[in-house]
Amino acid sequence: MKHHLIHFTILSLFCLRAFAADPMWIWKAGTIASEEANFKTTLTLKGKPAKAPLIITCDNSFKLSINGKKVTASKNWETPVKMDVAKFLQAGKNYVLVEADNEGSIAGFIMSLKAGKKKLVTNKSWMAQSHEGEWHQAVELKKYGAEPWGNVFNQSAGPGQIAKATNSPKSIPVTTLPGFKAEKIYDVNKASQGSWVGMTVDPKGRLITTDQYGGI
Repeated sequence: MKHHLIHFTILSLFCLRAFAADPMWIWKAGTIASEEANFKTTLTLKGKPAKAPLIITCDNSFKLSINGKKVTASKNWETPVKMDVAKFLQAGKNYVLVEADNEGSIAGFIMSLKAGKKKLVTNKSWMAQSHEGEWHQAVELKKYGAEPWGNVFNQSAGPGQIAKATNSPKSIPVTTLPGFKAEKIYDVNKASQGSWVGMTVDPKGRLITTDQYGGI
């Protein structure tokens, strides 16, 4: 009896740990820059849940479908989609598909869904589609909260909506050499002006910039 009790306790702790697991940033194996990636998994439910809060984002963009029906999409990873997806779920097996796209540099997809006592999070149990069209185990990149994405779930946006960019970005301490100083002269509105990655000075001393995916 004692051995059975110990075994049951260990099994219970394992199940609780799986339920409380934090989501992971995932992607498919291989080259990351400028590529598409599809992810799929299943969620089996005893009954149709009354509520099913979802939070999801992807660097750079994604489209989410559940049981063949389009649920939501977003092109801004910095403002995750938060919504109730109970109406898309059913008793029995549910099929979750995410079509993701990365436009350059680091990529990552992360999601958390709670339906009743079940919690579905992104991790290596998901399947990712290769360039050849074959499905393989997804690759875990980083835990939620890790840089460069940070605690992105703390941001808010409606289903498929892009939140307005703030004009007051987080201040970052800058150390300069003696005789020099750093001064903020402009805030870039990411929603309308993109992510500035290049800058130069013309012969008249004017600054010329370009965003990550656009022109000068």
